[in-house]
Amino acid sequence: MVDSMDVSPDGKLIATGQKDGIITLWEVPSQTIQGTLPAAVGTSVRCCVFSPNGQALLTASDDRKVGLWDLASRKEVLTLDGQEGVVYNAVFSRDGQRVATLSGGKTVILWEVATGKGIGSLQGQGEDFWFLASAPDGRIFVLGEAENTFRLHNVANPQVVVTCTGGSNGVSAPAFSPDFKLMAGGDGKGNLLVWDTATGDRVGLLSSGHTATLRFCAFSADGKLFVSTSNDRTAKLWDVARWREIATLRGHSGWVASAAFSPDGKTLATASVDGTAKLWSLVSYRELLTLPNRVAPYGQVSFTRDGSALLCRGEDRLVHWWRAPSLAEIDAGEKPEAAGPHR
Repeated sequence: MVDSMDVSPDGKLIATGQKDGIITLWEVPSQTIQGTLPAAVGTSVRCCVFSPNGQALLTASDDRKVGLWDLASRKEVLTLDGQEGVVYNAVFSRDGQRVATLSGGKTVILWEVATGKGIGSLQGQGEDFWFLASAPDGRIFVLGEAENTFRLHNVANPQVVVTCTGGSNGVSAPAFSPDFKLMAGGDGKGNLLVWDTATGDRVGLLSSGHTATLRFCAFSADGKLFVSTSNDRTAKLWDVARWREIATLRGHSGWVASAAFSPDGKTLATASVDGTAKLWSLVSYRELLTLPNRVAPYGQVSFTRDGSALLCRGEDRLVHWWRAPSLAEIDAGEKPEAAGPHR
């Protein structure tokens, strides 16, 4: 059973972390197993993250063990000791030289990848840490929240803290623009808020049109589009330049848990607690098709980097992938081919 997964930067490998402590590496084109890693035999692997160059994999398990694996040799080359709790979230710097781990919602540790040494840490002082993000310039930030005030902390330089104003109801489903200049998310009342990450100033407050809490937000790869999903069973598309709503996507019968833009920017995928994943045209904004196999209620949907496949964890806690059809194929009536589930 799969508890975590990640896709390599080149889109050719999928790593799945399982309840038995084994990491399985799958080749996407052939859908075959390329190898396994005994990350933590007998305990669930809660987190697995590829390095930016795809040559290493970070794993974290229920026994608080965090390891870094060389994928060429399939050997663990570093063990990162000192976690105060189970690590559910980790992120590499964009240059791959550092990695940050978040454990227990209170502790962030920054590690040097070359040596495995801890080079910095942050302790939540009355704050809950819950979201790590990597900026293009190599900095790593963690989002903390306390008493409906939230702040962006520079993990490498704890003295640098950006307090985000105008979010008296907290923030849900935060997302950063590709250039890291903007952060957007919900306010708990269905509104969409936008902040300048350098100053913390709120630069936008929009009545999103959602009638319930926002569940997931994301920018497109070029930063021109934005998607918000909600408990109201819809997804909405936004023009980032003017923060104008473009379309409302309706068709799910349960709240929409996640969404993903295809790399070519022509398709959006959504996953819902109704157990379905859907593909939508970003040209006509119509529903293109509903994918087979039941999606996990909180399943994350994602495209491979080349856009050739769509991945999602199923209700059976197995990873399912589909060949992502082109718009021409969909218009011609061709359905995506579902690969078998992978444990």
